[in-house]
Amino acid sequence: MRAVLTHKFLKNGVEVVLKENRFAQATAVQCWVGVGSLDELPEERGMAHFLEHMLFKGTSRRKVGEIAAQVEAAGGEINAYTTFDHTVYHLTLGSSQATLGVDLLADAIGDSTLDPGETDREREVILEEIRRGNDSPGAKVGRKIFSLCFAGTEAERPIIGFEAGVAGFTRDAINGFYKKWYRPRNMRVLAIGDFDSHEMLAEIEKRFGTFEDAPLPERRYPHFDEEKALVRKVSPDGGPLAIVMKGDFQQPRLEIAFIAPPAEHHDGPALDLAAFALGSGEMSRLNRRLRDGDGVVNSVGASVYAPRFGGVFELSAFTDEDSLLPAITALAREIARLRTTEGVTEGELDRAKASLKADRIFRDETVDGQARSIGYGMRTPFKLQYDEVYDALIASIPETALEGAVHRWLDPARAHIVLLVAETSPLTEAAVRKAFDDGWKEGSGKAARAAATQSNAAAQRRDREEAVVLRIADGINFVYRQNASTQLFTLTAATEGGLRAEDEKTVGLHYAMAGLLATASGRRNFETMMGLIEGHGAVCEGFSGKDSYGFHVQAIPEHAHMILDCFSEFLLDPVFPEEQWESFQREIQQAIATQDDSPSGIAVRAFQRKVYGQHPYRFPLYGTAETVNSYNPDNLLAAYCASRDRGPWCFAGTGPFSPAEAQDRVAKALEGFRPNGAPRKFASEALRGSSESARLTMTKDREQSHLVYGFPGLDWGDPDRAALDVLVNVLGGHGGRLFMQLRDKESLAYSVSPIVAYGRHGGAVGAYMACAPSKSERAAQGIRDEMDKLCKAPPTTEELERAIAHIVGTHELSLQRSDSQTSTMALMQLYGYGWDDFLRYPERIATVTAGDVQRVARRLFTPERAISVLVGPAELV
Repeated sequence: MRAVLTHKFLKNGVEVVLKENRFAQATAVQCWVGVGSLDELPEERGMAHFLEHMLFKGTSRRKVGEIAAQVEAAGGEINAYTTFDHTVYHLTLGSSQATLGVDLLADAIGDSTLDPGETDREREVILEEIRRGNDSPGAKVGRKIFSLCFAGTEAERPIIGFEAGVAGFTRDAINGFYKKWYRPRNMRVLAIGDFDSHEMLAEIEKRFGTFEDAPLPERRYPHFDEEKALVRKVSPDGGPLAIVMKGDFQQPRLEIAFIAPPAEHHDGPALDLAAFALGSGEMSRLNRRLRDGDGVVNSVGASVYAPRFGGVFELSAFTDEDSLLPAITALAREIARLRTTEGVTEGELDRAKASLKADRIFRDETVDGQARSIGYGMRTPFKLQYDEVYDALIASIPETALEGAVHRWLDPARAHIVLLVAETSPLTEAAVRKAFDDGWKEGSGKAARAAATQSNAAAQRRDREEAVVLRIADGINFVYRQNASTQLFTLTAATEGGLRAEDEKTVGLHYAMAGLLATASGRRNFETMMGLIEGHGAVCEGFSGKDSYGFHVQAIPEHAHMILDCFSEFLLDPVFPEEQWESFQREIQQAIATQDDSPSGIAVRAFQRKVYGQHPYRFPLYGTAETVNSYNPDNLLAAYCASRDRGPWCFAGTGPFSPAEAQDRVAKALEGFRPNGAPRKFASEALRGSSESARLTMTKDREQSHLVYGFPGLDWGDPDRAALDVLVNVLGGHGGRLFMQLRDKESLAYSVSPIVAYGRHGGAVGAYMACAPSKSERAAQGIRDEMDKLCKAPPTTEELERAIAHIVGTHELSLQRSDSQTSTMALMQLYGYGWDDFLRYPERIATVTAGDVQRVARRLFTPERAISVLVGPAELV
């Protein structure tokens, strides 16, 4: 059934776009307001973002928190974000609640009261958000790049604003900004999903059509001056600009950026293709040459960000301190080669086109993804035809256009190089510039190796028919749900393992194995295999978790034979290439080195170590530096082959094939595979419940304190799992107690949320908060108070109903993607809970009572088992 599109302007100027799509029982409703940070006057900087926060803080019809609470009570999700030129309010609900969604969104956007007390409280929350950004290494580098590329314009400053400005905002000033920009002709309402277009249009007209129209103020929107951009000098001597930022950071970060044109510019598609050739996918030049070949980076990528006022062509890399200068040289060399001696090849073009098509299918699996895509297109001159126009430009782009775009925009004299390194690093900006110049000269003077690959696509939605459980052989079960209308064949293969099967000497083993599982086989090497898979827009990759590991496979149905052939080779005749292990090992070591840059990560990992005691769940999935260094392709392959055959596997799939055809295809792929059918046993079983109460305080030079307070939790099979999920939702979400009390009423934090984790051998439950150091003690006490209240008295009927509706609604939305569904079916069948656990789960949630929530709170929130972690500035210690 083809989706029905409607495009109309209401009498007051509101633009409406509807896409009627009956495949999913979900509806996304969004309002795109044409105002962002670029529209702010100097005294308003940060106000668009501030106002985004305020519109959910009450209307004349609804009290503070009631909008979010009603959305969650209806099983939906609501949020918003602010950009340079627009603010987007978006919610997703089950289709039966779509009219409620329109009413809630219209009420928030058109009738916000902007209560003065709430303004004061939200100001504190946003100041905490600013401090959190100041503590983030990635945010620091990103802000520096924008300040350099857009120096002298409003785009050089952070969208969120600065502390001094935000601290001075008054309710009257915010209200003035609101009245100035939130006008009908500056709004675009989108609804995508399972509804009748005539009824939906009438509902939108009823709610948004009553907004009073008024002219918009004159915009000061920056005009993109191509001529000025192409002759701009970024440093006094006309060479590249280098900035070295130093601080308390463990993992070096490297960015190289060039100013680029807007997305609608005729060079836009060409630069997208150039970025793809350089840094997207395993077969991209940067991955194959710098990561796998030279080994000078641990991870690397290239991308284009292109808003209407001009964009950024950016290369990003993580590497070690000793490899920073060689990495800069290598990156400059590859940009120069692309610009002068080695343009985008035909194979790279084909691979890019296939990947873009697959990305589109993946994106459109959800109604929210479809809405975001349409919303973006409507901001361009091509409106609803944006995707089609862009696809046509990509498909027909001539080689000369590619060469011309790359030559025009990737000029070494306009390169901005930003590094974030440790305080003790001896690196200088002069050395950085020299490394870049050396690489550029090398790349401009020599031709290089050529990359390759091909084309096509992948992806779509969930199916509602009953699954069948088929026995393929001893130790092999196959669960399959047919979906005749899908554009995607998806398969998950899982067996027990992961962290649960490891100890302190082997931690990270399964994670390392999974990273190499889908790389090569005895029949086809890495380049051939990746060329085949990526060239068809397909996916075949290993995964590893706390309790299991295995494979995910996705392809469009006509390529199912191909992807199953690859899968069979990976499963039964794998090869773990040395070069790929060296690259993946560096990625893991980078993750280990980076983990101490994030104070929130430090706090959560410390909590994890204490809550799981001696059990291997206490470790990160990727292991430790010592264990990772002990692995090599030979011992990893031997470990995989031994593990593969020792216990049963479960395969779960969805697709358009009949169960008999699907069984035949999978059985052929598994021909000759005979794993042990007996359940696996792990030594970690004896270590369950080995945690002890603990209180930790740790130092990190950041602006915020980070707290985790919690307790040991439940395993997947515990009969109280549904009650605990309801308890967590009573505490969490915008309508939950933690948010309402500690964020909205007391303004203690920007971020506060419950924590819940499950495993075959137990779990964890608690809460996380980030706040100013001066608020740490009150914040910790606030979390404890809210947990204690649930032990002393059950939740109200309203809280219970909101939590249950939210869980059921978000559960349904989370299973729109076929890979989410196959993963859930495979793992629950494997663990012995039945493939249909996700279908029975809403029924179990619906039967939870307020007494059940209080009982599980009393069971778990016991002070003698409490674990608290505080990470913050030195004065806390």
